[in-house]
Amino acid sequence: MIQWLSAIKKEWLEAIRDKRSIAMALIIPLMMPAMMGGVIAFLIEKESSSTFEVAIVNSQLAPDTIPHLADARLNVTALEAGVYDPEALLEDYDAVLVLGEGFVEDLVQFAPANSELWYNSSQSTSNGAARQLRAKISGLSRQLTQQRMTGFGVPSAAMRPIAVVSRDTAKPGSRAAIVLGSMPGMIIFAAFACALATAIDTTSGERERLSLEPLLVQPASTWLLMCSKWSVVAAFGWIGAALTAVLLSLVMSLLPLQELGISWQVSYSALAMVCFQLLPVAMFAGALMLLVALKAKSFKEAQTLLGILQIAPLVGLMAIDLSDKVIEQELLLIPFVSQQQIIKASFSADASFDLWAWGGVAITIALSLAVLSLASRSLNKPHRLLS
Repeated sequence: MIQWLSAIKKEWLEAIRDKRSIAMALIIPLMMPAMMGGVIAFLIEKESSSTFEVAIVNSQLAPDTIPHLADARLNVTALEAGVYDPEALLEDYDAVLVLGEGFVEDLVQFAPANSELWYNSSQSTSNGAARQLRAKISGLSRQLTQQRMTGFGVPSAAMRPIAVVSRDTAKPGSRAAIVLGSMPGMIIFAAFACALATAIDTTSGERERLSLEPLLVQPASTWLLMCSKWSVVAAFGWIGAALTAVLLSLVMSLLPLQELGISWQVSYSALAMVCFQLLPVAMFAGALMLLVALKAKSFKEAQTLLGILQIAPLVGLMAIDLSDKVIEQELLLIPFVSQQQIIKASFSADASFDLWAWGGVAITIALSLAVLSLASRSLNKPHRLLS
């Protein structure tokens, strides 16, 4: 027991004295929420304050339609009579509406009044202008239809044969989880990034400082030595990932997400569940990084390999999100996938978790111990480790 405490004390003192490790464990949790909050704030600002320039060609045919199309977000310009190239006009306007030559006659004869909407879907502003303009034209069409039917003596109730009442059954935070689906992957990535510097320093760093060999000659088992290193690396990863999750939740609660039509109502219990699920993630990440760092032949090689390793889970989890594949049963037994789904469910205010997901958590912990055992065996071969 004294050897165990001495080994842990030694590793923690070295980790705390390493300013680079402390900086990495703090920078990532501060940087990621700030970056994500900035991106979402930009999207909200763009969504709520964007205005579009729209040109109406042949507007003299139906001047009464212009007031119905213009609003706070659509600046409508009625062009004078003449011949225009709609494609050329798109260089100055976000969208161009061309009224047909027989627009008024068709309206009088109750025939479809032809018009053309020109826009460039490769540009977000043009696409947004077209979407807003379509909504305005659809509203104007419904209004004209109602006026025509009322003129023929048809009651307004007869024009609504089916009345639909929309009832949204989404739980608080569920729409937020859809929009912010990358958050679990980012939080799991933080567990790797925050522990990376400590994992390298306690393995390859000690080897290059020639302090690993004196450690191996101490009367302590390699399993004990590796567990002491693992406790520090896993703790740095867990603290960094948990801090990232808490700060992300705080940033999301401060943003006006209602502008995007979503809500963010994550309870303290859900946030505690997220932090709890990050513990096996940090355990597996720490064991895996220690093993890879020990197998590396130099400090630089360890940096390169661990740099690739920390990105791999993020890429895989993002691929799962983009594929829209339903993750269930056996797929939940894959390490990090079960934690991703439980974290996503916690952010969605969904407290029901599949037993398969908990099985995945148990497998992640078991794999952590197995990888740690492989790393401790590497310490039993000092001639290869120190060569």
